[in-house]
Amino acid sequence: MKPSEYTALDGTALAALVSQGEVTPAEFAATARAAIDTVNPQLNAVIGQFDAVADDAHPQSGLFAGVQFGAWSLILGIPCREP
Repeated sequence: MKPSEYTALDGTALAALVSQGEVTPAEFAATARAAIDTVNPQLNAVIGQFDAVADDAHPQSGLFAGVQFGAWSLILGIPCREP
């Protein structure tokens, strides 16, 4: 999946692709990494990625099952750390 395809869909449409077997959560993770690598040098919005856990960091069930998502990495100005 290309980043442009990923960003053209909302979370429920992405989850539908997973449930239909058209895309895997690992493919979403790879696409998200590619998108971050492309735009983050200009935005400087992503301060860290947890690649060691990213492939499994998605809901296992529910409306957004299989969909990668970002989380705010700062809470009260304190960076979160990879466990």
